[in-house]
Amino acid sequence: MPAGHRIGLQHVAAPGELPAAGDPPGLPPTRVLVGWAGRSTPAAPPHAPHWLNSAAGDYRKGELLHGLHEGRSRLNAGAVPVLCEGVFDAHAVTVATRGACIGLAPGGTALTSLQVDALGRAVTTAHRHDEGVASALAGRRVLVAFDADDAGQHAAAAAWPLLQAVGAVTDLVPLPHGSDPAGVGADALVQALRAAHPLVDLVVDDALAAWPDRHRWAEHKLGAARAAARTIGALRPEQVARQVARVATALRLPPDAVTGEVADAIARHSAPMSARRVDSR
Repeated sequence: MPAGHRIGLQHVAAPGELPAAGDPPGLPPTRVLVGWAGRSTPAAPPHAPHWLNSAAGDYRKGELLHGLHEGRSRLNAGAVPVLCEGVFDAHAVTVATRGACIGLAPGGTALTSLQVDALGRAVTTAHRHDEGVASALAGRRVLVAFDADDAGQHAAAAAWPLLQAVGAVTDLVPLPHGSDPAGVGADALVQALRAAHPLVDLVVDDALAAWPDRHRWAEHKLGAARAAARTIGALRPEQVARQVARVATALRLPPDAVTGEVADAIARHSAPMSARRVDSR
């Protein structure tokens, strides 16, 4: 089998599924070819895939972030990493901010721990390289600018624990509903990046939304408060007050009541496993 076919550079497809002759090819790598991604044309039929990637096995998508190699030097100079879904979204971020932010794309909605590790290695400066990925990203601001649709926002919430685990300060970029970074225009994109707010807002809101009858039944309100408290209890101390106030307002509860649930959540998480078994009986 030809190498180009094996890694996905060649593909037998119906007309319209892939760019025709003369259309721009997939974005080329700068040094070592690790894979290929190409987008279908606007004239492609509805059943055609929007994107075609190299075959799994040759292209380890879950380990790579598009834009990381090109943006490494700027990231180490203090540029803000911005996680997007697609390669054109990532380019839009970098171009719109003139390199003050570096767009990085996992190539879809599934950010992985290996991709977070790759980002940590990229921003590890010479005097910190022995301290590991967690310390490299600890306190480092990371923006998440996934598409403003249900899938994108679900993926953004799923990215939070991965970034929280390495100590990143993670903010969500508020894009207009149904849009993506590449489609809003440079000025609007820059404004959205400047308006980024804590990603954990979305995570806490999702925890509350899982209890749709929280304003009707007292036990559901308590369940919602406890679900949110489990997330709040994992935050850094300086992040807690904001979320306590937001949950208290959303559930119409006294802040002290929410604080008590957070304290209980922390205590349960810190308790020895044997004590947790006793408490659960």
